[in-house]
Amino acid sequence: MILVISELLAFALLPTSSDLSVENHGQKGLSEAYGSLPDELDREILLTSPTLLLEEDDPGKTLFISIGPQREYTLTEIYAIEKFYNRGGKLLLADDTGRINILTNRFDITIIEGQLYDETFQEHPDLVKIDDVQLDFFSGFLVLNRPSSLIFSSGQGMVRSSPSSWVDRNGNGIMDNVTSAQGEAPGPRYLAVTTDPDFQGSKSGNVVVISDPSMFMNLMIQEADNLDFLLALIDHLLPEGGKVIFDEGVHQTPGGTGIIQRATRIPVFLVTDINLKIVVGTMVAISLFALAYIHDPPGVHRHESILDRTGVAEIVDPGISEDDITELRKVFLDRVRVTSGMSMEAFSNLPWDQLEKMIENDILFKFVRDGKLPGEMDMNNMLVEVRTWERK
Repeated sequence: MILVISELLAFALLPTSSDLSVENHGQKGLSEAYGSLPDELDREILLTSPTLLLEEDDPGKTLFISIGPQREYTLTEIYAIEKFYNRGGKLLLADDTGRINILTNRFDITIIEGQLYDETFQEHPDLVKIDDVQLDFFSGFLVLNRPSSLIFSSGQGMVRSSPSSWVDRNGNGIMDNVTSAQGEAPGPRYLAVTTDPDFQGSKSGNVVVISDPSMFMNLMIQEADNLDFLLALIDHLLPEGGKVIFDEGVHQTPGGTGIIQRATRIPVFLVTDINLKIVVGTMVAISLFALAYIHDPPGVHRHESILDRTGVAEIVDPGISEDDITELRKVFLDRVRVTSGMSMEAFSNLPWDQLEKMIENDILFKFVRDGKLPGEMDMNNMLVEVRTWERK
């Protein structure tokens, strides 16, 4: 239940900005890119949570697109996305903040913190120009808007910057600190990576990660060959056509659609697959504990020891020996304490005369005080005395 509640906070704390939302028709929206997709593609907008990918019938012909998420993905969402990928699903992920690293790290790809600068830019250093991109499915040049960069340990780089580029790791806008392990020395950096360089079609899963989501927003999509690159990439990932799902669950959708999103996001999240199991299982467990409490509420603590495992019918031959005197004395004293409702500390500080008044039995008091059987009394008689004692 704590897991579910913590993940619900991700929705509650989602920024109110609608940047990079397909429903945003302003400069920072993705409406133009969404509207440019070929009509033969089945386009969907996912308003709630990618946990719904678990219900996808044909993941091999489905592309999940997440552009510039405004929150981190939750653990159950990552589980759903990974399962979708393992069933043949395709992923296109674009981010420059590192929020999505919790997901991309599962595919051995990490977004590096810090803006990438390059001596090759268009009009302004923030607009990095990548000349002559040559891929099997695309050739042209791209313009990126304040991109980040990627490192990866498996897969293959698709797009990279020029040798004159550098990453501003400390955010001061100056290329410095070039000698440290986290320095800013110039050199080519990767801006797009694929997990499957030998991708041959829709039978296997594939992930493409791009370190600049804003190259696809309305302000930038028509720059250079950005739109052609997006369309070629989608065609490469879905060579036989299929379904494209834009994840709006990581954005605050504007307008009337946003009202529907906010009204349905949490209920849908709670009733999808693993979350439903967690919630139902927790409620069943709570109900069972409640019923058990009502049926048999906690009573006064009792000792399951010598006093309780020996019945009256067993007094003749109870199986108690002289070696059990220490345990019998300890159990009897503890029962006196519990019956009197005293704490261990208070009971241990009682004087002998007050304890004698509480027991009101000379034989038992001598037994407690001396720790041995009084006189010639045998164990059977001692046990009878102990079991018949009762504090009113």
